[in-house]
Amino acid sequence: MLGHAPGLHVLATSQEPLALSGEVLEAVAPLAEREAMELFAERAAAAAGGFALDGGNSEAVALICRRLDGIPLALELAATRVRALGVHTLADRLHDRFRLLNQVRRDAPARQRTLRAMIDWSWELLSPPEQTLLRRLAVFVGGFTLESAESVCAGEGIATDDVLDLLSRLVDRSLVVVAHEGQAADRPRYRMLESVLAYGLERLEEAGEAEDVRHRHARHFTELAEHACELLHGHDQRYWLQRLDAESRNLRSALALEEAESLGLRLVNALSWYWFLRGRVGEALRRLEQVLARTPVAAGHTCGSARASARARRAAFALLSGVDVRPDEDFDGADVRSLWLLAYARCGFGNPRPGLREAAGLTDLEALGARFRALGDRWGEAALLSVRATRAVYQGDLVALRQHAEAAAALFREFGDRWGHLQSCEQLGVLPRSPGTTRRQHACTRTAYGTRRSSSCGPARPSGWPGWAGSRC
Repeated sequence: MLGHAPGLHVLATSQEPLALSGEVLEAVAPLAEREAMELFAERAAAAAGGFALDGGNSEAVALICRRLDGIPLALELAATRVRALGVHTLADRLHDRFRLLNQVRRDAPARQRTLRAMIDWSWELLSPPEQTLLRRLAVFVGGFTLESAESVCAGEGIATDDVLDLLSRLVDRSLVVVAHEGQAADRPRYRMLESVLAYGLERLEEAGEAEDVRHRHARHFTELAEHACELLHGHDQRYWLQRLDAESRNLRSALALEEAESLGLRLVNALSWYWFLRGRVGEALRRLEQVLARTPVAAGHTCGSARASARARRAAFALLSGVDVRPDEDFDGADVRSLWLLAYARCGFGNPRPGLREAAGLTDLEALGARFRALGDRWGEAALLSVRATRAVYQGDLVALRQHAEAAAALFREFGDRWGHLQSCEQLGVLPRSPGTTRRQHACTRTAYGTRRSSSCGPARPSGWPGWAGSRC
């Protein structure tokens, strides 16, 4: 018809594009929150006479609409439960949405009578590989990238090269949506509507794949965090902070997998510097304690260094949180950066108690420096110079302060590490004012901030603690 009638326009509704020349897609998005609340209130008033939105129930209604993704059918089914449950109990029970929203609408088509029937109908239209991908994608929390989908979902029926085409078809069917908000650079993210995600998790359990896919998910995000960990110390610091921000919920989900103790230790060690830069000291301390608690010491022989490093980092974050450290704690075998973090956290406390001094190597900065040099870790050398500069502040040694802070600033500037450069600027800022010092301070600050404020900050700490630059970004 289109080929023989150039002026003809056809308006067609479909679950997916028709893939015809000249087709212009108009996606029908879920209802916006205000529209969803109005529809829910209208249907609830019909089911429970006298219901109306007011200050006492609007928050619960908004939560219901968000949890149901603004899908009109789901909202109408939920509204029929208001008479028996009220909106607050209804909102509390949406974790079991398929049993809750099973009120049969007798005058509706079979595929629209319940929430499960609606998604069942879409599921049955998928090919087996598409069904496999959809149920495996349900393991992600808070969205995912194409690379993550390929890493976690490929295998056993799906080739890595096929994931892109399968994912595109799921997007076309509106079972997966492109989430434009919160992206890092130009990397697109995808997410599933909450009802589709809950359905996919059920299908994942039915297929007997849940345990394997969750382990793959945990391995993938552990490897991502380890890759990001080193890059958080250089020119790409801002980008990788944003990437890890976007994956925060996936990272927390991976940490919650109790069956993977060694992965948990790797993950908390890799994320510690990210937590520090974002000021999430309390979260870091909780996560480190949780992972160490579920990794028995008897099992530590298989991951002794990782466990010792996690203990050292836990001690550092405890100090940054204002909690003291046990003097007899053993950090033997910990990696040098975890010991550096502990030394950094201990700055300004005065003389460490015996036992803590030797265990953490807090006063033996030369030994830490030798380890950094042996590893060729120039960032570690710069970070150690920064600790020396901070100690010089507390000792009142302005000559040493200037020497160490300027050397650290030069190295951090070379690496492009904004956090380190701002550390050095703060240290130089306590020097007596002189024309030369002022010019150096201003140049240091301009170089660190550029035309934008830095996105990487240390944790909020009381005035006078080392490393606090005095402003949040």
